[in-house]
Amino acid sequence: MNQQRYIPEQKQVIDEILGGVTGVSERKTFGHPAYYIRGKMFATMMETGVALKLPEDTVAELVAQGHQPLSHGGPPVRGWVVLTVPDAAQLRDCTPLIEQSVGYVSSQVAAG
Repeated sequence: MNQQRYIPEQKQVIDEILGGVTGVSERKTFGHPAYYIRGKMFATMMETGVALKLPEDTVAELVAQGHQPLSHGGPPVRGWVVLTVPDAAQLRDCTPLIEQSVGYVSSQVAAG
């Protein structure tokens, strides 16, 4: 039985997208691969796609388009959205959002 809590093919795409980004590190968080910039998490792999930290207006737009707010069984986590994509190839179309998440979180860290 597969015990992974994410889709390996999607992780491979995320790794390729983030491979050239200086300062990005990866570690497991709650059993999921998670990505950090300057020590702060900006993305994590999920069973159905990738969760990203983004400005709240962007999260609201994505939820209106059919993506899910990140939730751990309770109310949604502010500023987080799960991009639910059916396959790894379509995750490449989310590259601008992934890059936006890196920049957004990096600017939050810089602002203190």
